[in-house]
Amino acid sequence: MVKTKPRTPDEVWIPQANIKERPPWTVGISIFKDYKCDNKRLLTRCFEFDYQCSRIKKIVKDDSIEKKFKILLRSYYKWIKAGYKYYSTAG
Repeated sequence: MVKTKPRTPDEVWIPQANIKERPPWTVGISIFKDYKCDNKRLLTRCFEFDYQCSRIKKIVKDDSIEKKFKILLRSYYKWIKAGYKYYSTAG
């Protein structure tokens, strides 16, 4: 003889009526609120810092060539920084 128990009915979920509405997302309330966007002044300061930390002066001995090289690097710095940012986040 098989003994069984009757099924119990599933509970019905009733959502709460007064759910708090979320404010729309803005940068000001996010974790990015303190992020500084690139501008010419910031890029210049970053370039000068990175250039001073580099070993270019040990590689390029001639001052006139170094000045030309620095001007060339400065003109491409925005893309160099963007490439570094991309590849550093890729792992």
